[in-house]
Amino acid sequence: MDYITVGTDQISKIILGTDKIEAFSSPEQAYRFYDSYLSLGGNCFDTARIYSGGASERLLGDYIRQRGKQDFFVCTKGGFPDMTTTPPASRLSCEALHADCAASLQALGIECIDLYWLHRDDPQIPAGAIIEALNRLQKAGMIRQFGASNWTARRINEANAYAASHGLDGFCASQIQWSAARTDDARYGDYRLEFMTTAEYAAYLQNGLPVFAYAPAAGGFFSKLAESGAEGLSEKLKNRFYSPENTAVLPKLQAFARQYGCSLSVAVLAYIYHNQLPGAIITGTKNPDRLWETFEVCALHCPPFDFEI
Repeated sequence: MDYITVGTDQISKIILGTDKIEAFSSPEQAYRFYDSYLSLGGNCFDTARIYSGGASERLLGDYIRQRGKQDFFVCTKGGFPDMTTTPPASRLSCEALHADCAASLQALGIECIDLYWLHRDDPQIPAGAIIEALNRLQKAGMIRQFGASNWTARRINEANAYAASHGLDGFCASQIQWSAARTDDARYGDYRLEFMTTAEYAAYLQNGLPVFAYAPAAGGFFSKLAESGAEGLSEKLKNRFYSPENTAVLPKLQAFARQYGCSLSVAVLAYIYHNQLPGAIITGTKNPDRLWETFEVCALHCPPFDFEI
């Protein structure tokens, strides 16, 4: 297992995402799955205040109460916009973030969150004001470190410049959609997401921040395309990833899989795990066999990928 340096922590490059817990038939099944993840060498759980309507945090909290807080890190996210208004209302004020963080601590049953993510950005709010709010949570002992989820590198740099000039802590990591398949906000169809692009990649190489990649396998796009062609893709996958640019990547990944004796699925994850940019994979699988397969990427010895495949 390889690790990335996130502030003061060494976090495994395979992180277990805990959204969509309804895929588990019982809490006990989830606990066994979480045990398996840790036994394979992972050490970081990623959840959020809004995942499964708050049930994701509660389930992870129950797991911690049953098993104890072992040598692993707990990450959660707050500050998600209020989607009941039009347009969605920002929730990045000191008051909103404190309320979200307090609710997360209660659900998780822990005293301090290892890595607290802001789930979305609001470019209308000065980055410095948000940094001030996060440092208040930190000084209150509610969080140890914080990161930016679905922020542009430019906004992160702006926030961290403010932090440096005011003697405050800044963002220690970023979390965006990143995979071997290119997409964008219009195609993906979600609210205010950020995606890895050529410009973003160059910015992260420069600022040195580690990137946690969600949807790193692009929903199985390449495997399904290889198995069944375009006809085997769901409408969602077609809308998000089916393009000449991405179909041209498939034979390159297949060649990599043949060269290194791995499955196509592992080759897709290797693009991030073995990238020259410090990247971590957030796997959302609930299937034990796929979890084992995900960890096969650790054993590959290959030159680091660049942005282009």
